[in-house]
Amino acid sequence: MCPVCSSQVESTSHVFTSCPIALACWRRLRINFVFDPGGSFRSWLELIFQTLPEESVCSVAMVCWSLWMARNKTVWKKKSTFVMEVIASARTGLDQWKKAQDKIALNSLCLEYKGDGAEL
Repeated sequence: MCPVCSSQVESTSHVFTSCPIALACWRRLRINFVFDPGGSFRSWLELIFQTLPEESVCSVAMVCWSLWMARNKTVWKKKSTFVMEVIASARTGLDQWKKAQDKIALNSLCLEYKGDGAEL
C-alpha cells in the first residue's frame, strides 16, 4: 500500500499522479492534465513534456522530485508531509537549480577565485 495515503497500491503512477497529496499539489499549481489509469508514468511524463510550456515542465519535474522526497520521508522517518511543504520544496529546488545554471551570476561571484575550472 502507498505509505503516504494508505488507500491504494503503491506504484510510480500512483505516487506522482493519483495519490491525494500529488493531486492536491497539481491542483494548487494549476497544472491540469489527464492521466490514463491504464497508462504508464512514462507516457504521462512524455505527454507533459510535449504539451506544457518549458516553465511548467520544470515545475512538474521538481514537484515529482519533491513528492518522491516526501514519500521517502514518510517511509524512512515516519513523518508526514503537507502539500505546501512539497510545493515549497519544489519551488526552492527549482530556484536554486536556475541560479546554479546562471553562468554570468556565478562568474561575478567568483572573480577573485582562480581555480582550475573543474568546479562550476
